[in-house]
Amino acid sequence: MHEPWVNGIIKKWTLDNIGDELYELIIHKEKNVICTCGRFAHSSGSKSVSFEQFIAGELDDLISKTMGEDILNQAKEYIREQIV
Repeated sequence: MHEPWVNGIIKKWTLDNIGDELYELIIHKEKNVICTCGRFAHSSGSKSVSFEQFIAGELDDLISKTMGEDILNQAKEYIREQIV
């Protein structure tokens, strides 16, 4: 489990499919949302967007396909709470 203050991470969801890909959705204190995928260096990838871009749907397709609608909805709700 991550510590909330480590590297500016304030919230993180992880989907670890053993023998397959590793996915993480990270909310950062700099008001960014980062989606990472890949267990191995050759298949790793990440995308970072602002809170506003995330709420507008910039990562919706990627997160829905890799981590599911439930995690997407949880993350959007969490960010809406942070913006207020």
